[in-house]
Amino acid sequence: MLPFIPWSSPRAEPGGGVFWKTPEIVAWAKGRAFTYIPTDEGRLYLAT
Repeated sequence: MLPFIPWSSPRAEPGGGVFWKTPEIVAWAKGRAFTYIPTDEGRLYLAT
C-alpha cells in the first residue's frame, strides 16, 4: 500500500487560488518529487 496523507482538521484555507490540499502535500513531500492519485474514498495516495 502506498503512503497517504491524513488531512488536518479543521483544514486551513490557503487563499490566493491555492487548492486547500496543496500546502499539506508540499509539506509532506519535504522537497521530494511526488505523484498524487485522488481516490473515491477521499484518500490521497502519494508515490515519491
